[in-house]
Amino acid sequence: MVDLDQEKYVLGIGIRPEDIDDFQAVDLELVAGDVSIDNPTIIHGANANHTEQWRVGLTLRYIPTTTMVTTEGHESVFCCGQVDAKTGNLYAERPVFVAGEHMSFTGCDEL
Repeated sequence: MVDLDQEKYVLGIGIRPEDIDDFQAVDLELVAGDVSIDNPTIIHGANANHTEQWRVGLTLRYIPTTTMVTTEGHESVFCCGQVDAKTGNLYAERPVFVAGEHMSFTGCDEL
């Protein structure tokens, strides 16, 4: 792994290009609204986005509510179960899609 400039790259670390064997790499082309779910142990990445629409990356870590989140001020998203007040975790409000304010996606009309 090498350190990366976080002003230029999303993550602060990356794999040295000379250590990547892309012989078996597979291109996965997505259209607006599509989602790609990757296991964190799989080497994955994307080329620059040259379209007019923005691209969003989201990291999800599904944990039980009994797990204490130690990052100060970090809000978790409550999915299911019972909140365990002993952990002291913060939970974010559920986001709501607002037409004209948020980027549309396949299925957004159903919300």
